[in-house]
Amino acid sequence: PAARAIACIALVALIASSVAATTPTTRSDSLTGTNLDATWKIESSPGNRIETDRDGLRITADENTYAHIEREMTDDLVRVTCAIKPGNGVSWSTSLFVYWDTGNWVRIGIIPRGNGCFYANETFSANCKETDLSPCAMDRWSHVGIELAADCIRYLSSHDGKSWKVELVGDRPEDVKRPPSLVILGKGFGTGKPEYPNPTLNNDYTQRGQEAQSRLRDFRIEATAPAALWSSSEERMRRKGI
Repeated sequence: PAARAIACIALVALIASSVAATTPTTRSDSLTGTNLDATWKIESSPGNRIETDRDGLRITADENTYAHIEREMTDDLVRVTCAIKPGNGVSWSTSLFVYWDTGNWVRIGIIPRGNGCFYANETFSANCKETDLSPCAMDRWSHVGIELAADCIRYLSSHDGKSWKVELVGDRPEDVKRPPSLVILGKGFGTGKPEYPNPTLNNDYTQRGQEAQSRLRDFRIEATAPAALWSSSEERMRRKGI
């Protein structure tokens, strides 16, 4: 019995150390200041501008065109969040994106429809599904988030960055049950189909719109809480429409 107890303790310690070794490190970036951190890459359609100042990242861009920053994202089972002060646009609205590849990505942003609302886009195997979410003011900062669980993806909103609301619990298809390749902040669209073939959402619509300004700040990535690593029974029922 004593030997068995010692073996059990050793096994628990091994599992705990393995989990600790794979737990994503919390990272944050206020996106303020005069220079963007070197981990970010700027991608922008000609004529658009991306700058930083003490209020955060400022995107000045034509509607229906791409303008964003991106950075490598190799961790899975994480919550990614940021604050957005939106501009105009729907399919090219300023958003937080989690990106696997050209035809597989998700996002949550804010659009002007109905005087303003949170908005999610689930793109898997080059097929897009758009969902208007709860109302949101267009003239102030709001927070959005994407939480990766083992069997679902949660789309989150907050008005203060502290208390979060689950706006939508979406599926996580087998094709994206792997670490994403990028996190993207800003504007863009893509499917890999002939109309929008370029990777990392670097595509414009055929008609550019009016110039608009939007802002982002307070980027953060952290491990999904242990209690949220799998969808709850209630979430599974909601996804099935029960």
